[in-house]
Amino acid sequence: MNIGKMVLILISIVALNACQKKVGGDVTVQSLDFYSKYPDSAKSVAEKCMEYERGELSRLDARQQQEWQDSLEGVNCNNAKTARSLQIIGERQKQLREAAKALRQH
Repeated sequence: MNIGKMVLILISIVALNACQKKVGGDVTVQSLDFYSKYPDSAKSVAEKCMEYERGELSRLDARQQQEWQDSLEGVNCNNAKTARSLQIIGERQKQLREAAKALRQH
């Protein structure tokens, strides 16, 4: 195997690992790109994160809240919520374009 193929394999492995990390046994950290490709996962995770943020997280002090936001679980939640927000915006823009098109046709 030549050095070029080995470098390509190494880059592929690093890229795959960057998309997903296991945390503490049951938390998988996914990238924003992953959640953009899998909107159902983004919605599910974002809903769970928002429930946690409105409940338990809101009762923590500021330092603990910041630690959670900086944790891999917090990063994962942020990725899911950002992807979900972008999905909602995209859906709304599509609806607005379709409504504008319908108005122009009348």
